Amino acid sequence: MVSAAARRIADLVRTFPSGISERELAAEAAQQFRMLPEQRLAKLVTEAVDGGLLTVSDGRLMSTALPEPQIHSKPSVSDAKSSDGVSPSAAAVLRAVVLDLESVVRTTTAAPYVERQVYEAAAVRLGADAEWVRAAPRWQRYLRFPGDSEELRGSAVRDAVLERGVPAQQAWTELCVFLADADVVVAYNGTGLDFPVISEAAKEAGAADPLATVRSVDALYLTYALWPTATSHRLQDLAKKLDVPRAGLHAHTAKGDATLLVRLLERAAAEFADMAPGLRELIADVCPDSDAWRLLWELAERERPAEREPLVWEQAHVARLLGAEFAQHPPRRAPDGQPPGRGTIVVSEALQGADGRVDPTALARVVHGSRVEPRPAQQRMTETLHEWTDRGVSGLLEAPTGTGKSYAVLAAALDWLAGGDNRTAVIATYTKQLQSQMAKDV
Repeated sequence: MVSAAARRIADLVRTFPSGISERELAAEAAQQFRMLPEQRLAKLVTEAVDGGLLTVSDGRLMSTALPEPQIHSKPSVSDAKSSDGVSPSAAAVLRAVVLDLESVVRTTTAAPYVERQVYEAAAVRLGADAEWVRAAPRWQRYLRFPGDSEELRGSAVRDAVLERGVPAQQAWTELCVFLADADVVVAYNGTGLDFPVISEAAKEAGAADPLATVRSVDALYLTYALWPTATSHRLQDLAKKLDVPRAGLHAHTAKGDATLLVRLLERAAAEFADMAPGLRELIADVCPDSDAWRLLWELAERERPAEREPLVWEQAHVARLLGAEFAQHPPRRAPDGQPPGRGTIVVSEALQGADGRVDPTALARVVHGSRVEPRPAQQRMTETLHEWTDRGVSGLLEAPTGTGKSYAVLAAALDWLAGGDNRTAVIATYTKQLQSQMAKDV
């Protein structure tokens, strides 16, 4: 798939029917795209050529004159349908439903060695379509609980399940109906818990999957993005820290937690609205297909985001935007009572290899003991990272499990930091677990 930025370069070439040289294109792009760096332009040209939008003939770039692809595919208002009488025009904004479950966890003898027995499910409508939200604001059911009811938390919950619990098939079928005209479902840690639990529970009960026709949003992702330095991202803890109103809500009940998540998302939308306009535009261009960020945008503005052409972002501009955002956060650590800020990193000779650079094997031995043996692939990876940081260039490395990528990255980062007091190294991980493990190793 060709990026929007590469398509804009192809559109520029298309205005020259006889073609244009790369040097001439660089001059034109500099005028139209606010001094687009030549290195970035070269990458976009290569992407457009590989994507079939441009060809090279006799040293000149030529447009293939293919029909311009659509940047976004969005449903028309006239196609919108509603089962509850809400006007179709309101369907232009996302219709979201916030979900929460309460369940009992039991161990089993077969993988994955645990099973969850859901005893309460709740859903609350959310979105800029106020008329749709008011039409059926919430749904909640207790489910019949097989087995020992003493496993249920608290006498009030136990009495509610015994007196008002419905068959699981009925509950999941009702949820299907409640979600019939929704666009997205939102849950807190839904990817790791609620979404798969609902689908599996419905299947076991002989009901249709309530999530089969809706897209999913994990609100935990948004909280990490908006409040990365929070001491805890547990729903109740974070809501308390942010002073989100909790009056009248019972913690650890599906109905209470779903309502609390709605309030937390509204707080997140207010936070998003307070961002600098440039930062909001950057998020929109980086995450054009994200229902999570679109939902926050619509909650903040109470309308669908206006159609706009994605910008070509210069690295310096992005750095200024992010720098201004990070400047609002004080440094996290102040060791030995010293004022927070950057300190000198000194790497002992014991951590250095024969070339004087930080050695990943030496780092691993500090944590795991002297029996750690050098890994050739890890050494090559570290040498490559050292070379890239010396040259100040970007790169991509891929290596299988067992290579020792974490210590290679840590070695390169420490070596870089030791080169000056004004240096910064940022290590991003795909999972929170890996992030925690690397922090422990450090």
